[in-house]
Amino acid sequence: MPQKHSELWDLFKTVTNKRDAEAYQLLLRDEAVRVLFYDKLAAFAKGLKLALSSIQFYKEVDEKLLRVTKKILQCF
Repeated sequence: MPQKHSELWDLFKTVTNKRDAEAYQLLLRDEAVRVLFYDKLAAFAKGLKLALSSIQFYKEVDEKLLRVTKKILQCF
């Protein structure tokens, strides 16, 4: 999971202001970047869904991270 999350966010390392939604949109205008983003996003979401189906995940992850994780999944 951490690897997939890191790979996904690496696509946005050129965005200097992380709160600037328009900067993300401009980056994703490039079709090649957008395709790569969706591939990385799908891989992350798949791993996240698998993790959430595991009792061990709930035992090992703190509550704050669990809330953030579930919020991410709601976006899909």
